[in-house]
Amino acid sequence: RICATTKGGGGGGGGPPPADASGPVTVEVSANGADFTADGAAFSYAATATVTGAGPLSGPATGGTEVVVRGANLVFSPSLACRFAFFDVPASFVGPTELRCAAPAQSAGAAAFAVIDDRRVLYEATFEYTPLMAVRGASPPRGAAGTSVKVAGSGFAAYATAECVFGDHRVDAVVTSDTEVTCEAPPGEGDVEVRVVSGATTAAGEAAFAYARAPSVSALRPSTAAAGEPVTVYGADFVDASELACAFGDVTTQARYVSSTELVCVAPAGAGVVDVAVTANGVEFGEATAFTYAATRARFAPGSGPARGGTDVTIKGADFAPAARLACRFGSTSVPAAFVDEATVACASPRGAGIVSLSFSRDGVAFAPLGEFVYDEDVVLERLAPPLGSVSGATVELVGKDLPSSCLFGDVVVEGTRTLDGVACRAPPGEGIVGVAATRNLVDPASNLISFRYVADPVLTDVTPARASIGSTITIRGVRFADSDLLACRFGGAVVNAQYLDATRISCAVPAGAGSTIALSTNGRDFFGELAFHLLEDASVTKVSPMQAPVGGDVDVRVYGQGFSHGPDAACRFGSSLVPARVLNGTLLACVAPAHEIGKTTLSISLNGADFVEASSFVYYAAPLIREASNTRGPLGGGLTVTLAGDFPVGTKTACRFGSTMVDAVLNGSIVSCEAPPATVPGAVPLSLLLDGAAARSAVDLTYKYEGAVVLGSLDPA
Repeated sequence: RICATTKGGGGGGGGPPPADASGPVTVEVSANGADFTADGAAFSYAATATVTGAGPLSGPATGGTEVVVRGANLVFSPSLACRFAFFDVPASFVGPTELRCAAPAQSAGAAAFAVIDDRRVLYEATFEYTPLMAVRGASPPRGAAGTSVKVAGSGFAAYATAECVFGDHRVDAVVTSDTEVTCEAPPGEGDVEVRVVSGATTAAGEAAFAYARAPSVSALRPSTAAAGEPVTVYGADFVDASELACAFGDVTTQARYVSSTELVCVAPAGAGVVDVAVTANGVEFGEATAFTYAATRARFAPGSGPARGGTDVTIKGADFAPAARLACRFGSTSVPAAFVDEATVACASPRGAGIVSLSFSRDGVAFAPLGEFVYDEDVVLERLAPPLGSVSGATVELVGKDLPSSCLFGDVVVEGTRTLDGVACRAPPGEGIVGVAATRNLVDPASNLISFRYVADPVLTDVTPARASIGSTITIRGVRFADSDLLACRFGGAVVNAQYLDATRISCAVPAGAGSTIALSTNGRDFFGELAFHLLEDASVTKVSPMQAPVGGDVDVRVYGQGFSHGPDAACRFGSSLVPARVLNGTLLACVAPAHEIGKTTLSISLNGADFVEASSFVYYAAPLIREASNTRGPLGGGLTVTLAGDFPVGTKTACRFGSTMVDAVLNGSIVSCEAPPATVPGAVPLSLLLDGAAARSAVDLTYKYEGAVVLGSLDPA
């Protein structure tokens, strides 16, 4: 058995210490209750520790609240602790009158609180865990000093008072709900963090706030536009923020940030003149500029084009400016647009199909709808009728199925008229060769192109012959004749194909029903000129007399037949020798046979000097020669038979001419005989022999001497 006793300090001997013991004592140990150790151990009696209070007795459920414990005779001990419900946390010994403890995290609500030393409870109370206070954001997130800022979060209602901390600057806050406090931004600059505090409690999280001046607007482009069109806003202090917006009067619309001096807004519905201002925080607006709503939105033309694309679409609006970002969008396909002037831009349609929406953008990003653009399917142009025409214009038929009613000659649009086979258009004046197509939008070809050739208007100077019968070939002379498969001559109302000879000559055959004028066409449709023409009856020959002549010619030949008409160009052709003819009446013409070599040839006649009708064969014989003349003297009363011998052709009609008197003669082989006619006075007269009207040559002197009657006056010798 061990027995301990204390010595000194007011007690002696063995046994337990007295109840009022205090101060330091020595502790000795005895094994028999009588004998004690002599070295001892120091022991000090302490005064009784008491706790008078603790605070604060509330804090956030996140823990961390420092609770100060106050009392007396407090002594450091490793077992000193604060108990929060079921959790003990060590107490920090500050001095005999103060301890400190940090509240651990707990669920919101009341928790038992106690100060303990080993297992002895020194103090008991209740600690109130307040709900978690947290900050999620600030609205607006930017603004100038004085901006009313709403801080969103949670757990604010548990705190009677709160403050907002902008960086290092505290300002009073008003708790408006459990999820919001409101405070006014103090003076500052740049980007700061916003926190919410309540006493020693700081809300979890923080919000960003940027100090910025209210944006100001200096100019708009366009300053006049329709609702739905993008408007570029120029000014200062623009920021790239989700709250960036434009206010058109009382209507706010989102803005797209471009730079600190430029942004784009789409004009909302509105009318008249309104002020346009910009906000970077949805609350504060700076200086504004006037904007005018246009009565109509920008217009464009044409409203359709071929599916292959390439249509030049012109957009009419206002306040356009040169920019690399101008663009048009056809459906979902964007193409660059070209600045033309302040009221006009243009773009080329891409390849497409069907009906698509067309929109326009001044910056390549914000597009304003303009309307619908229709892609047309191409049609097939089969041919042009005719494929050429006058430089002064011509009517042309475009042949094909389902052709639109307008035509395109080069870049000139012509309204047409529908026909059974296509559409007819009047080609405008032009020159050279141009492509022709049908067009729907009055700009682009809606079909394949076919070449159309402009030709100069022909000028007709004369026609040869100007008189001809049906089937005869006439030649038109003039200038600026063009070679064409469609060349045609028109005789009054009768049209026939023509043949190109050269740039100054064209020929054609006289048709049945030919009229009294001739015109020429290079395309079979448009005719030029008006030359006089006379249609001759078809001439026919029934008889020729004589049908022979001496090689020297000079024989009067008579041609009998039908359809002869008077004209300056009537002619006879002996082989290849042409001589004038005299039309005596509708059934008779005469001509003088020209000199020709011996032999048989062909006699033809012409009433116009160009078209010949074969009359008969015609024989030239050697020139007759009178070698001998008998009975060349005779009485005034005539009756004497004159005989001429020589070389004479068989079958010729013979006659003798005595001076100027003609008498018939009889040819018998190589002898011609004729009877001298009476005369009134004696004397010699020329004597000639005519064979078929031509005088025969003579190898002897041919005269006939008329002698007076002989009167016998006497006879000697009687």
